[in-house]
Amino acid sequence: MKETIIRSDKYRCQYVALSDFRKRRVIAHGRDPKRVHAVALKKGYRKPVIVYIQSKDTVQIYARGA
Repeated sequence: MKETIIRSDKYRCQYVALSDFRKRRVIAHGRDPKRVHAVALKKGYRKPVIVYIQSKDTVQIYARGA
């Protein structure tokens, strides 16, 4: 199964906070994961999903936790 989390080159080499894995709405982004998380919490998202967007043509695999 091939699934793309982010389809934009805008976020390459950055941490991205998503509202959740299904909607994949970007709520914050930047190079510091702690700051990205803090911004997402400040916006009212209690459990944001934080992912790192690699450089182009790099594969990452994420699994949902229980």
